[in-house]
Amino acid sequence: MRPVRYGSHMPKPPTTRTTARGLAVTAGIAILSALLAWFAPFTGFLESRLVDARFLVRGRRASTAPVCLVVIDEEALARYDDHWPWRRNLYAEAVDRLSADGAAAIGLDFVMDSPRGADEDRELAGAIARSGVVVLPLELVYRVRGGVTTVSAALPIEAFREAASAVGFNEVQVDADGTVRGFDVRRSTDAGTWYHYAVELYARGVGASPASVLGLLPPFVPVGDYARVGFIGPRGTFPRYSIADVLDGAVPEGAFRGRVVIVGAANHWASNLLPTPWSGAMDGCEVEANFIEAMHSASFVRRPPAWLEIALLAAASALGAVGLRSVRPSLAAPIAFGGAAAWSVASFALFSAAGVQVATASPILAIGFCWAGTMVERLAVRESERRKLRSLFSRYVAPRVADRLLAGDGKVSLGGETRDVVVFFSDIRGFTTLSERMDPQDVVAKLNEYLSAMVDVVLGHDGTVIRFIGDAILAVWGAPLPVPDAEERAVRAALGMRERLAALNATWESRGVEALGIGMGIHRGEVVVGNIGSERQMDYTVIGDAVNVASRVEGLTRETGDDILVSEDVFGRVSGLFEARRLPPMAMKGKSGPITVYAVDALRPEAALPRPADEAPAS
Repeated sequence: MRPVRYGSHMPKPPTTRTTARGLAVTAGIAILSALLAWFAPFTGFLESRLVDARFLVRGRRASTAPVCLVVIDEEALARYDDHWPWRRNLYAEAVDRLSADGAAAIGLDFVMDSPRGADEDRELAGAIARSGVVVLPLELVYRVRGGVTTVSAALPIEAFREAASAVGFNEVQVDADGTVRGFDVRRSTDAGTWYHYAVELYARGVGASPASVLGLLPPFVPVGDYARVGFIGPRGTFPRYSIADVLDGAVPEGAFRGRVVIVGAANHWASNLLPTPWSGAMDGCEVEANFIEAMHSASFVRRPPAWLEIALLAAASALGAVGLRSVRPSLAAPIAFGGAAAWSVASFALFSAAGVQVATASPILAIGFCWAGTMVERLAVRESERRKLRSLFSRYVAPRVADRLLAGDGKVSLGGETRDVVVFFSDIRGFTTLSERMDPQDVVAKLNEYLSAMVDVVLGHDGTVIRFIGDAILAVWGAPLPVPDAEERAVRAALGMRERLAALNATWESRGVEALGIGMGIHRGEVVVGNIGSERQMDYTVIGDAVNVASRVEGLTRETGDDILVSEDVFGRVSGLFEARRLPPMAMKGKSGPITVYAVDALRPEAALPRPADEAPAS
């Protein structure tokens, strides 16, 4: 039988099969991680949160666009009209004052698609016509019929529409998490194509057409589709005036000259508060001011093409899988965290410097999934190897010792070390002669039956079977793990083997098979224990003078006729437990003088009961 080999601790040259398996596992982890990161239901939510975080990291920026707000706030309600909707003649007066102060464009941020009163409507229509720079919003109306959605426009009443310089839709796009991060620059309805209200307002303010304004947008802004806005700050970033001060003439002269003025509501009756990337809600009119700022300063959030983001995700997954599988498990988590952090820093820096939003969540998730996949794969491989090794170890050591070995208990070194152990040898007397009289198959069957029974006894007493040398058994106590009371356990094992052999002999004799006799020798001392051999073939074994002495003590049993002999070093530690006879000093090959051995007869009656087989040895 081959001796125990701890092959999992030995370096093995990679084979084509293991290399192909490793590549397949790496590719599988990378592909699965990329797919999970791309399609995970929480990826979009996480990406949105990271987008918002970029604004906070980038910080608030000052407005460069000539835009300001005139709001119907609580003060205006208190001083003029605490009802809603407000009287349109008040809007008319405000438009006249703003126009007189030189406003470049005026946006009335209210959908007025129904008449109010003839006088109020006529007064406001006149003010809009006199100004020549007023832009009005329309509302998009959606209808679903037969599974088909149609979009129509709820336009301002004809008098306002004919007097206004432009009309545009004022709908904002709300993401799945309820946050506004951009807007559609134009939309088609059954009444034609319309530009966004903010686009029309800014175009009127700079004296250009909406198409020419959109033509100036930076790359990666999908004109005609959704444009992401680089909000410059939280609520209150843009200059804001109460409409009450405008009506009272309390605003300094020239405050609105050359500016785009958005008149909106910010009161308890009508306050269209919208969540934005900045913490806290923002008035709808200020959201539109951010749209205008984005067009004026080209501060749109730009996104690379989808194919590039997919390529980045694939690269992150591939590098994550290859890198994490090539390092020690203890380094995998720090490297994964470092890679995710580095990508986050790079993406945040790119956003702050150039307003480019590259996908951050999916590469980070991919790296995380690669780490998780690598850990799962390593645990699966480790568990598979553990089961194989436990099965192997359990042939030579007790199962609980095998578990401690696999758990790393005792800091076992398998590379070679000096240990103080108890060495045991046993040999069948006259086995060569016996085997000559028997059929070879019967010899093997009988020897296997004998060795199986003897090994069970050794393992039951926490011994380690090192090897079989023909019909001889070499076992130790104290390696690969320390064993308390090693001498006692070894002698108890020898007595147990005597009893087990007697039972076997009785069975064999009942079948007409010749009985066996054995000799056992036990000695203690320092040995070198560990994996010894070549790089391709290594055996876990013990070498040293103590091994030679134990073998020769066993050999003395042929001269004395006793079956269990122990050296004086062993008996001195167990003399109170066993009945034994001190034999006359005997010469031993390789020793300069005679040695003293003891023949063990039995366990003393007053000795403790044998240790249970499941008693765990102390560390």
